[in-house]
Amino acid sequence: MNKISSAQRKKILKFAEEEYKNNDVNHDFRHAKLTARLALSLAKQEGADEDICEIAGLLHDVAHRISKKNHAAIGASKVKQFLKKIKVDAEIANRICCAMSHHNERSYKAHKGAKAKEEKVVFDADRLLALGPIGFCRDFTYCILYAKMQPYDAVLDGENYVLTRYKQLKTKSARRIGKKAQEVMEIFYKVFKSQYKNG
Repeated sequence: MNKISSAQRKKILKFAEEEYKNNDVNHDFRHAKLTARLALSLAKQEGADEDICEIAGLLHDVAHRISKKNHAAIGASKVKQFLKKIKVDAEIANRICCAMSHHNERSYKAHKGAKAKEEKVVFDADRLLALGPIGFCRDFTYCILYAKMQPYDAVLDGENYVLTRYKQLKTKSARRIGKKAQEVMEIFYKVFKSQYKNG
């Protein structure tokens, strides 16, 4: 199995930048880069293939604007064609696309869980950005911009979204990273609901 060359990496980065241009603010290029960075860090800790995890993390939401529900599968198919075009080794391309196709809860369940470490790592990298303060910011933004909710309602809506993500983490490394973020948000919601009730 060949490695991914620096020329291929540059093409992948350019492809990602282009594909994320029309995604919403919660699934933009910044989110993709953060996911890639977390996936790389988790891969090192979990003994997973670093290249596969980093690239799958970078590309995981390229089709989010096309279909929120099926973006994992659509994105994996689109990326597979692109990786073939730039002559990435077929086995590497398959592993990247497999990790991408398992990155959200819907696709993860549809595949009856992840089999490879890389699938779990990419899932967790994306999930870590859905919990704690970052997850809260993403959910709040969605509720205000797209669901047109009032601020207090948006905060309360986020409780279920943000606090349920920790239980979904698949790797020990991600649970260790996410623990503090989870604790912070549990305190936040306890204080917020106390003030909201008495306000």
